[in-house]
Amino acid sequence: TPTGTVTFKDGATVLGTENLTPSWGATGGGMMTMVSTAQATFTTSDLALGQHNITAVYSGDNVFTSSTSDVVTQNVQGLSTTTTLSSNEPTANLCDAVTFTAIVSAAGPNAPTGTVAFMDGDTPVGCADLTPSSEEPGGVSNCISTAQATFTTSDLSFGSHPITAVYMGDAVFVGSTSDVLTQTVAQLQPSISLIASNPQPLAGDDVTLTATVNRGSESPPPTLPENVNFYEVLPSGDEYLGMAALSPNAATTSDAGATTYQAVFDTSNLSIGPHVIKAVYNSATYSIAVSALATLNV
Repeated sequence: TPTGTVTFKDGATVLGTENLTPSWGATGGGMMTMVSTAQATFTTSDLALGQHNITAVYSGDNVFTSSTSDVVTQNVQGLSTTTTLSSNEPTANLCDAVTFTAIVSAAGPNAPTGTVAFMDGDTPVGCADLTPSSEEPGGVSNCISTAQATFTTSDLSFGSHPITAVYMGDAVFVGSTSDVLTQTVAQLQPSISLIASNPQPLAGDDVTLTATVNRGSESPPPTLPENVNFYEVLPSGDEYLGMAALSPNAATTSDAGATTYQAVFDTSNLSIGPHVIKAVYNSATYSIAVSALATLNV
């Protein structure tokens, strides 16, 4: 009976070595032929996901020469996972901090590990490592293990964003992708007021029109340079008068402490008679704002 050791290999990588122990076997073919056999058994739970080419290499002894088995292909499949995604504020204002939470669930006592990528359509917006979680999706308990990853951003642009969470998988668990979460980002709504330096000027007098934009206490400042447009409201439609650049009005803040901005436009071209004027502020950061009408009698 052969003695010695058998080394189990995954390709060129040694997995382990075990001693042979005697066993008895027989060969068929119509006649029973007794042969001397020995066996070695090796057990592992450390094989990574994927295909492994396993061989057994007998070392030989003083009587028997060494030998190598044929390749046995061992496929290791990962455990399936489910990824769910939520937002702390599914409808947010521009520049708000939005936190996305991905929950990765799997059957069994061990929670998934690794990384979750957060995608806006095909564009990655961030990633985060998984940490153990006590969340139990769907009310399932005991047999489900979960981990979570969170990502916070205030950089989403105005509009609708199809967000997904993509779990990358690890040595035990296969990756999974959440359903699409539609994250809506609304434009900010400023206010605008309009006053005239003289509501009853004489023909040819200079009139100063001052538009004041209040961006709101929770809103970021506008990205200057930006302009305010001034129009005369006529039955036939609005007539463009001109525009003025917006600039910070450091001396004026609202009661809530929100900084205001002003645009000042001068004109002396108003004809004799009544004139109805409005100011319009249109910004990439905010939604459009239109002032109340100001009436001038020239």
